[in-house]
Amino acid sequence: MAVASEAVDGEGVSVDSRARAEYLTSELRSQGVETFVSHGSLSRDERHPTEAAFADSQNCVMVATSTLELGVDIGDLDRVIQIDSPSTVASFLQRLGRTGRRPGTTRNTLFLPTKEDQYTQALGLVRLWEAGFVESVSAPPSPAHLLAQQIMALVLQEHAMGEHGWPGWLGDPNVFGQDVLAVGGEIIDYMLAGQVLFSDQGLLNSGDKGEAIFGRRHFMDLMSAFTSEPVFAVRAGRSEVGLVPDVALSAAEANNGLPPLAGRHWFTEWVDFRRRVISVSPASGGGKVEFWGSGLPLSYELCQSIHRVLVGENVAAQLSHRATGKLEEDRAAHSWLSEDGSPVLLHGAG
Repeated sequence: MAVASEAVDGEGVSVDSRARAEYLTSELRSQGVETFVSHGSLSRDERHPTEAAFADSQNCVMVATSTLELGVDIGDLDRVIQIDSPSTVASFLQRLGRTGRRPGTTRNTLFLPTKEDQYTQALGLVRLWEAGFVESVSAPPSPAHLLAQQIMALVLQEHAMGEHGWPGWLGDPNVFGQDVLAVGGEIIDYMLAGQVLFSDQGLLNSGDKGEAIFGRRHFMDLMSAFTSEPVFAVRAGRSEVGLVPDVALSAAEANNGLPPLAGRHWFTEWVDFRRRVISVSPASGGGKVEFWGSGLPLSYELCQSIHRVLVGENVAAQLSHRATGKLEEDRAAHSWLSEDGSPVLLHGAG
């Protein structure tokens, strides 16, 4: 296994999905490599001891998704092995920044593409980083839609609320800013006119249209700025291992148990569908775990950077002999690209 031969002494292996993190952890452990895993579906009881153990261990590997970009302290890594390529320079910088923190050491990231398109994507990403490009982060200039959401949620929570009582719930200073606060009255007037809200002598209630859209089983569309897939809590005895989506149950049935979670295999004892709990016990083997999710689209800047690489622009990255040969093949296959832009290809039928 390529990752096992590359991963030694305080390595971090960065992957693009929770399923791949679990698979790699299981494979590395089966080859005798002390391996820890971290991703967003593991419980706090699993993540914190694992991260602490990794920080204190020698000659070990941490397999992680983007969770390690979020300020988790695991000490200094000797190297980050990036499986395939992140979709943003910001993610790459967060992962690269886990290395080279000790005096006399340098930043060190090794890309291991496993898919045909990931090689040129990695080169395009490194080229953007070399040019000093980082994606900008900008908040919505006027999140008035979130204020409307919160007003409706407060009306449902309090059953009735005074037309002028909502600002007191937003904190001081209020979380939306003065510009949004200034149009709060107009937002309420609009919701009243559209029957999303109803006013009874100055007390706001849910209107007929608001009840139809957001009432009863539809309340989650209102109470959350975003929603996620339904999940089951996986528990071994009294300890929570993590969360898996309902699709994992099909995989568990096919493999006569629950696929790996927290780098360990489990046997499904019983499932409580009402409470959405899966009770498990340790097992010696199993299949792959599945999670819902999809990749991020590539930005215009990254696509243009890949284009520049394919038309011959060099990248300040050390390439292996195999990678050099692959780049030559890709450039030959895309010889129809022009440096000043992509040509228009005319079909014979017009």
